[in-house]
Amino acid sequence: MSIENDPLPVITLIGDSIVYVLRGDAYADAGATARDSQNTDITSDLVISNPVDINTSGIYTITYNVVDSEGNVAVEVTRTVQVAALEVGVIPSNTIYLPIRSTSKVLGVWAKY
Repeated sequence: MSIENDPLPVITLIGDSIVYVLRGDAYADAGATARDSQNTDITSDLVISNPVDINTSGIYTITYNVVDSEGNVAVEVTRTVQVAALEVGVIPSNTIYLPIRSTSKVLGVWAKY
């Protein structure tokens, strides 16, 4: 006598598996969907662990898990979220920054000299 196991449920990420966010910006996870072996939507049964702290730079992993009504456990799916500060460099004192609209005019004047 053999016992056949149902195929495992499948979790599908919505969006990218790696996301970059600026520290302090708003972040809403795109989520995932889940279906069992009968192609029934079991997304509402997903267990999501989302430790992302948008106020702290770092690399975070969001995990998605689901178990179907037969007790079959899906393969865990993850999304990596990297939160980073916008790095502002030091501007040398002898550097001049011009608006794009005026750059060509200024360069034209300088070219005459």
